[in-house]
Amino acid sequence: MKDLFDLHPKINPSFEEAYQGLNIAQKKAVDSIEGPVMVIAGPGTGKTQILSIRIGNILKKTDCDPKSILCLTYTEAGAKAMRDRLQKFIGATAYDVGIYTFHSFCNLIIRENPEEFGLFGNFDLASDLDLNNIATDITKSFQKDHPLYNYKNNYAYTIYNILKLIQLIKQENWDPNKIIDDYKKEIISSKDSDIYIYKQNRGNNKKGDFNENLYKKDTDKLKRYIAFFECFEKYQESLRTKELFDFHDMLKWVLEKFKNDDTFLAKYQERFLYYLVDEYQDTNGIQNEIIYQLNSYFDSSNIFVVGDDDQAIYRFQGAKMDNMIEFNAKYKPEIIILTDNYRSSQHILNAAGYSIQNNIERLINIRTDLNKDLTAAGKNKAYNDQVKIIEYYNFEAEVVGVCQQIKSNIDNGIEPKEMAILYKKNNEADSYVKYLQALKIPYSVSKEVNVLQENHHQTNH
Repeated sequence: MKDLFDLHPKINPSFEEAYQGLNIAQKKAVDSIEGPVMVIAGPGTGKTQILSIRIGNILKKTDCDPKSILCLTYTEAGAKAMRDRLQKFIGATAYDVGIYTFHSFCNLIIRENPEEFGLFGNFDLASDLDLNNIATDITKSFQKDHPLYNYKNNYAYTIYNILKLIQLIKQENWDPNKIIDDYKKEIISSKDSDIYIYKQNRGNNKKGDFNENLYKKDTDKLKRYIAFFECFEKYQESLRTKELFDFHDMLKWVLEKFKNDDTFLAKYQERFLYYLVDEYQDTNGIQNEIIYQLNSYFDSSNIFVVGDDDQAIYRFQGAKMDNMIEFNAKYKPEIIILTDNYRSSQHILNAAGYSIQNNIERLINIRTDLNKDLTAAGKNKAYNDQVKIIEYYNFEAEVVGVCQQIKSNIDNGIEPKEMAILYKKNNEADSYVKYLQALKIPYSVSKEVNVLQENHHQTNH
């Protein structure tokens, strides 16, 4: 029988070497080619490696055209890392495999079908400054009776909230009218119940009286909601007038086209036979809908998602904590769990596991037969130092204590680059910087600077 490598010369020998280096669970994930599969990959378990090897395995074991494989990643850096790794296994063929972020994939669809998206053909991508200026112009139009009017004419926080709400509306594909209607119904039903009734005597109000203050609080909130959604409409109109679109519009246009044009959707369903999604826990509502549309033709699609519900770090950008729970319910996939960690010691993994078990929204709370406890399997498994938890009297004492510990580590031969300080808020970095400077300890600081909410600043010293 002819060797498969002869049938598929595009597969390099390095693929077989990488494949043989996989552990049992990783091999199972790579070999599970057909049907829906969900891989729960804890931190440091080699998920990027299995995605690349799985693509190579599909090409090795099937007659699938590389162009019929679609791999969606969360960031451009992730897409590049995936292609670079895949190139080592299949050479130049890696550039035939569709590896995109969600935004670049939707941008590709729009560019491939200019006649279908003709209205937006000459539109340009709005910059952060463009969006900030549009939101600023909206706030300047507020009259004194507007629910969002600010007598001090200070709208920085309002502008931030407007842009944040618009982002959520688009990411989750919300219908503002439905949200308003639902909230109105909630207020009406609450008025018909005893929610707005005093439960005990309070001041001049007797038990059983109507709580006008609580009712007004909710109706005022409704007015603000309506006002914010009106800002959304003005924002969209301003974009159209200026012939601009924002980053999230591309996804919305493609999703609407998929939903409203079966022939158009079928073109892409026929193009791709295998779907892979990386960092699935960080996808938001509209990204999920695009995945669902692409996989809606077959009852059992060849969709492979990799993620970890315990690592959903982009909720502030609209990521849904229950993505993997929803995927499990929708597709009833084969579930494969990677628990061999090649990055940390067992003491660190135990401490992390103990902390995360307090989270309620976890897949294992629904599938109690699953076990996500990580086991140290890499070179650091021999590292035997315990995790130390130190409580300080106040923040200043914490800064001094942490920096002194860093100095002690350096004096004992540990390189500064081997240590990191993680802080919750950007302004906390300043205190550490001042003390590190006083101790003449070299450092690098990375933090956001809230100029237009999105800019990122990095300083090296």
